[in-house]
Amino acid sequence: MIAFFACSGSSSDTPTDEPTPTDDTDGSTTHSAVPEHTAVPEGYPPTWAGMEQLFTEHCDVCHPATAGFNLHSAIANDITGGFGAYVVPFDPDGSRLWRAVSGQGLDMPPGALLPLETVDPMRVWIEAGAVVP
Repeated sequence: MIAFFACSGSSSDTPTDEPTPTDDTDGSTTHSAVPEHTAVPEGYPPTWAGMEQLFTEHCDVCHPATAGFNLHSAIANDITGGFGAYVVPFDPDGSRLWRAVSGQGLDMPPGALLPLETVDPMRVWIEAGAVVP
């Protein structure tokens, strides 16, 4: 079994079942009751290629393939094998990966969630079936 591990830090916030979007002063949307989000570029397409780009730019720093856990392969194998440990196609709320990046459980990245605008393509990709070519 493969498990998510936080690379450092922890959140003292208690996550809610349903994060409530709020407007920041700069007009971006964030989740309430979760740690402060960090600013990053937007525009990941809701495709496997877009998810790999998101993983490369934001996840591989703590989950590099050289550390013995390749996030890209783990997610792809989870989906193509029908295991549902990380991603449940068509069900973002049932997907551990989505809950982690959206502040509904284990916060990834720890202590500095990415803006909703950055990770929302992941939700769209999962809702569309989380297709991996």
